[in-house]
Amino acid sequence: MCGIAGYYDQKGVDPDTLIKMNKILSHRGPDDEGIWKSDYIGFAHTRLSIIDLSQNGRQPMQSQSGRYTIVFNGEIYNHREIRKNIPIKWNSSTDTETLIESIQYFGLEQTLKKIEGMFAFALYDKKKDQLFLVRDPLGQKPLYYGHLNNKFFFASELKAFKAIQGLDLKINRNSLSSFIKSGYIECPYSIYKKIYKLKPGYLLNLQLYNELSPRTFQYYDLKSIISSRKITTHIDSKLRLKEILIESITKQQLSDVPIGSFLSGGIDSSLISCLMQETSPNRINTFTIGFEDKRFDESLYAREIANTIGSNHSEVKIGYKHIQDIIQLIPEIYDEPFSDSSQLVTYLLSKFARSKVTVALSGDGGDELFGGYNRYIWSSRILSMPLKIRKILAYTLRKLSGNVVGKIEDIGIFSGLINQNYQLSDKLNKLSFLLDKDDFDQLYQNLLYNYIDYQKQNIVLNSNERNDIISKYQIPENVSNIIEKMMYFDSKIYLTDDILCKVDRASMSVGLETRIPFLDKKVIEFAWSLPVEKKVNRGRSKIILKELLSDYIPNNLINRPKMGFAVPIANWLRGPLKEFASEKIYSAINHKEEYFNSEIVISKWNEHLSGKKNWHYFLWNIIVFQLWLEYNK
Repeated sequence: MCGIAGYYDQKGVDPDTLIKMNKILSHRGPDDEGIWKSDYIGFAHTRLSIIDLSQNGRQPMQSQSGRYTIVFNGEIYNHREIRKNIPIKWNSSTDTETLIESIQYFGLEQTLKKIEGMFAFALYDKKKDQLFLVRDPLGQKPLYYGHLNNKFFFASELKAFKAIQGLDLKINRNSLSSFIKSGYIECPYSIYKKIYKLKPGYLLNLQLYNELSPRTFQYYDLKSIISSRKITTHIDSKLRLKEILIESITKQQLSDVPIGSFLSGGIDSSLISCLMQETSPNRINTFTIGFEDKRFDESLYAREIANTIGSNHSEVKIGYKHIQDIIQLIPEIYDEPFSDSSQLVTYLLSKFARSKVTVALSGDGGDELFGGYNRYIWSSRILSMPLKIRKILAYTLRKLSGNVVGKIEDIGIFSGLINQNYQLSDKLNKLSFLLDKDDFDQLYQNLLYNYIDYQKQNIVLNSNERNDIISKYQIPENVSNIIEKMMYFDSKIYLTDDILCKVDRASMSVGLETRIPFLDKKVIEFAWSLPVEKKVNRGRSKIILKELLSDYIPNNLINRPKMGFAVPIANWLRGPLKEFASEKIYSAINHKEEYFNSEIVISKWNEHLSGKKNWHYFLWNIIVFQLWLEYNK
């Protein structure tokens, strides 16, 4: 796992700039660094050594023919199998060398069909004078690029571009508006104008010494995989799922450094840990974070699971003070505005695990592939109700104050949505906005937002709303079920731009490599071959995962409410974070660039403090953006 960067400039490449880019990205690769340059193009690389710890794995790396030069971030889990068909004398045992020699021998297009893993890499073809950027199928690894001032540049993280002199980076207000609503910036945009994220499953081709107009091509298409699927109804589907998960987990344990597994106590991480322990001759290392606030604490369940499977378990309890101490690190860790509140816990878990291992397996991706989110259950319930009734309910819910709804224990038809009363106010506020949506597209587009306001006020000044987020993703023709539609869009948008971004930045900020067995190609294809009833049915979610997990742990550890990794930001903004939050909010609305409608922001801040409404998602997004501004001033 590494940090990669580089740039092209017809006026020549400055090696000091490449060295500065490496310094900025050193947290992603603390073990080694290197640069390479020709007259007009240069690469920079920081290395986290995982496979072949010797100097033979240094990057940037050139092919034995001298034609190709590469900087690579990620892991190719099947690289040993690929090597068997390449008749050369190898200089190292690294997957980087396998990748570049496979490109030399088979070509880039065929190599992308062969490799299995997570990756982002840049490749320079000396013979054709071309630059290629490539990102893995679902976007586990990040890759930014831009073209300004006759320079073309790329990096694993935006902050590396600070090393390039003469770049006038301007904030994209449309991206800022998107961030305020969702807490992240959707691909392919970034917080800066003319700076983009390469889409997952895409490669970018740039012919140098030309007009520097990059072309992008899609080499992996989830839509095509789903369109060509054959629904399997075999009674042995649980056994088949176990086989392909074990195959994925076994491949992803390829490492020359200590490895472990995150174990939250939830379904996904528990299943990964159980299968990992079953295939390991030794006790595996498992890690969990517990909360001093019992409403959020799953560590007891994680501990019971660890005892059941016999793992070498480590846990740490955290409270408000731990979170407060790292809030200021958010813009440094996350590089561009990002405000999923579970980011803080993910960072602490990664830092804790890094004290004992260098690689950790994660259970991410299970929700999107196997129907784990509560919205998969209650969205179809909403749309099945007559619109007139939904509009009446929406109006009624909007009139309730945060104090009133906080006392409500449960509401029958919405039991799939509401199972924890400390989140009830937030969920009902969002529910009121979703109830009066006419169709699925409107409903889902608003599900992507963690902050919604039925008055549709324009918070970011001089911005244009991006309200067509899902229209650019064409649904496969053989997907008509509401649940499958949501799972498809979640895999294309929420998984990439929120979940995988969160995990990558948090783990790489402490030099920990995370691997995600659920995102193996075979697992993805199998998941989409299952009938939806194997995932979500009659108010139950992750059905097949739970069936498999029940072979390893007691049912009382499986059939319980989903808790997640969130922290109680709403209460903290009224309590211990009040002074800090107020200072950041007023700094944001008084900024000389006038980013926000100050009247609306102040109104929501006062409503939140009074308890009339919970606006913590919105306010937290404002605070995170202000922290980011201060860090990047």
